[in-house]
Amino acid sequence: MAVRIDWEKIIMMKLYGNHPKSVKLWEPAKKVMNLFMEKEIFERADLAKELELKLDDSNDKKKFYNIISPMLDYIIVSSQDRKAGKTYYRISYDSQKAFLEGEKRFFYYKYGKWAKTA
Repeated sequence: MAVRIDWEKIIMMKLYGNHPKSVKLWEPAKKVMNLFMEKEIFERADLAKELELKLDDSNDKKKFYNIISPMLDYIIVSSQDRKAGKTYYRISYDSQKAFLEGEKRFFYYKYGKWAKTA
């Protein structure tokens, strides 16, 4: 009997934890991951717009960074265009490679072994 591994739940628990307040961030985080599967790079304002958050509002800005910051360096990478004063987010090389190959085992590489591979 094959064991089904719920990758999304494992990834979300590792990034955000299992506290009831942080579980509320799982859905927007899944949306961000799906957005990066469709498009390779986002400007900070565009990504906030996709999440229906306004960066002018301090509460929305805090929520935006609560969603994005656990993903930094693991799933997405930020870069800045200092001349234009804009921040861009793109999917990391390891994540991009895994999505192209259709597997999610790269999280083992980044986070250590949490479960046996199927």
